[in-house]
Amino acid sequence: MLDLKEVVVEENKQEVIGDEWWEEGYKVKSESNPSDNTDTGDLCGHPGCEKTVSAFDFRCYTCRGRFCPQHVGPNINCQLCSD
Repeated sequence: MLDLKEVVVEENKQEVIGDEWWEEGYKVKSESNPSDNTDTGDLCGHPGCEKTVSAFDFRCYTCRGRFCPQHVGPNINCQLCSD
């Protein structure tokens, strides 16, 4: 099917052609500082709240906004969408 063949690279060491195709062009990004989330817009969706949120915080089912623990709603919706 793919017609891959083993090639002897060094003595007693074998490598499959195409073995590292998934690493091609891969670049390691530097870790961002969690306090820099305000630059990416990762703030609580409640008007006037300046707390940062992440992908693990509450997400409203209706408006899809992310909310800090203080502004989560009583159910799957945020406080504003629950009214």
